[in-house]
Amino acid sequence: MKPKVVVILGILAALLATTAGKALFTDAVTSRGTIETGEFSIGISKDGSRFYRDVKAFEFSDIKPGDEKTVVLTVKNRGDLPVSKVSLTFHVQDYEAGELSPSEKTVDDTPDRGELSKNLVVTEVAVEGPDGEHTVKEAAGVSLAGLSGKNIPIFRGSLTPGQTMRIRIRFALPKTVGNECQTDGVKVNLTVSAEQ
Repeated sequence: MKPKVVVILGILAALLATTAGKALFTDAVTSRGTIETGEFSIGISKDGSRFYRDVKAFEFSDIKPGDEKTVVLTVKNRGDLPVSKVSLTFHVQDYEAGELSPSEKTVDDTPDRGELSKNLVVTEVAVEGPDGEHTVKEAAGVSLAGLSGKNIPIFRGSLTPGQTMRIRIRFALPKTVGNECQTDGVKVNLTVSAEQ
């Protein structure tokens, strides 16, 4: 009789164990949706009215020793996300704009390429952003050739969607420049880079 009682008790214990963990009512819900990234985009403009991916800003001719020129660009956050850092990178390529003049021939030891980028000096880079205006001291007083290929940070902060910032770049051809720069030219590509 004892073995039957043990078997019956074992069966009862198994039944209790399987039914004790179950609830009488149950329910489940589902959450659905999508995850998308925002657009990160900046635009550039010469006058602040229409913004593009590419603008031709450096168009000066017939400059002479003692001249100063200014380029003003406006950068706009055209995306959905704030911009926290903006930097500039100049890329320059010198060339001879025409035949060497008789005056240039006597002093120019590189007749196949110009020397203008070595002599054009950036006198100021100023940035007017949402937090006010400041100058970028790292770029002031350096030749275009000296800045070529270097990443120059100009802004740290928050440029929110729709906000703009103005960049003013001043160049000077010093009065001390001689005939070696006659009929020289320099192609300037300026890259404005933004980071989230």
